[in-house]
Amino acid sequence: KRQRASKRLGGMLGGRAPCNYWAQAPPEAMASRMAPNMQQKLAKKQQRDVRHIGGNAPSQNIKPSEVNQRIIAAAETGNPFDLLEVIETHLWRMNLVNLSTSIHRLAKCADRDPEHYLTVTQSRAFEELVRLLTAKLMNAAGQ
Repeated sequence: KRQRASKRLGGMLGGRAPCNYWAQAPPEAMASRMAPNMQQKLAKKQQRDVRHIGGNAPSQNIKPSEVNQRIIAAAETGNPFDLLEVIETHLWRMNLVNLSTSIHRLAKCADRDPEHYLTVTQSRAFEELVRLLTAKLMNAAGQ
């Protein structure tokens, strides 16, 4: 009994080291052995995970107002890396207000220090932000 309990608790009771006793095979490997209805459920789950960038990230269902709060909080640290990380994390969920807030906060951050300017303008997150903002503005204008 102790050995089985140890396996369930990942070896926390002493004795054997933690093992992969409870680890599951990846869903793709198990799909061929699943019932057809379970295969359909797995396919739907995988489609949902692809649609939401970040998979099961906690920020998946975040509101635009919460994204704005995170952008502002990151900008107030004064560290461009914090702000760029928040932008990169939430970029594909941003609306026009979030995008313009991001540009505004990056501009303020870059204006403070020449090193910050280089950090911001040479980052991939900034390039993607400008690209997405341009696309959304053109789409809103009906072009």
